[in-house]
Amino acid sequence: PAYTLVRKMGMSCVTGHFHASGVKYLVNPLRRMFGMDVGSLIDDKAMAFAYGQRIKIRSVLSVGVILDGVPQVIPMPVGHGEKYHDSRF
Repeated sequence: PAYTLVRKMGMSCVTGHFHASGVKYLVNPLRRMFGMDVGSLIDDKAMAFAYGQRIKIRSVLSVGVILDGVPQVIPMPVGHGEKYHDSRF
């Protein structure tokens, strides 16, 4: 979604609360722009998200940081052996 905004707006854009995350660049002869999508930090086990309990693919839990104009997506560690792993995934 952010990349679409980059193309429409002609400037770097960040969007949040998505089920996926990442950075995609658009470069023209004048400049480099980026679109960064960051995941949400929802609790998939909360009652508000009970509708998705049977879905095997979970949201990407992540945040975005821009340092000196460089975007970076930082995923929350939720896999096996990582700090926030939940064996019900």
